[in-house]
Amino acid sequence: RSGCRRRISADGCCRNMKTGNVIKRYDNEARTLLGPSSQRHREPARSFSKGAGHIRLESGGMKITWHSRVKAESLVPSSNAAMISISSLKNLTSIGAPRVPAKLKEGWKWLLRLEFDDFDAKPHKIQPDSVPFSREQARKVISFLAEIKGKAAWLAVHCDAGGNRSPAIAKFAIEYLGASTSPPSRFGEKTYRALRGQL
Repeated sequence: RSGCRRRISADGCCRNMKTGNVIKRYDNEARTLLGPSSQRHREPARSFSKGAGHIRLESGGMKITWHSRVKAESLVPSSNAAMISISSLKNLTSIGAPRVPAKLKEGWKWLLRLEFDDFDAKPHKIQPDSVPFSREQARKVISFLAEIKGKAAWLAVHCDAGGNRSPAIAKFAIEYLGASTSPPSRFGEKTYRALRGQL
């Protein structure tokens, strides 16, 4: 209702703060929403964003995140975590990222390292000898996703700034792995098209 203040109480109920009436009741463990008729249906998948990292959550599925290099180097992997790590080769980076592999924390169960430049970056950052995302690398990404499907609980992807290459691969991963959540609104179209072209 318009102007209705609500709160989630300890019993998992969403209540009208003025009247105390139950509006909705959540079963957090099953991630379902129980309506007045007690007829269960799936709670819509939710997306969250915080800082440079973005999260997509799918009920009963894999968590998919995409990050900047700095953020990725601080991530602590869980026991069933996968990482796609992207480094630049020739591009000029606004964040001054070194052209060496990221120093990730130990413990990533699946790890794929790629080196290619961001061809969706601003033109002045692309050098004559910049290296594009290749068909071979696109096939490696697809093989990697096929390997972790149904096994990994978390897939993290990073590039230098987290603005083009990593969200492009995350968008493709969300679609390839069958998540019903909406893809990132901003991503590198050239990287994404290269992946789609290998299907």
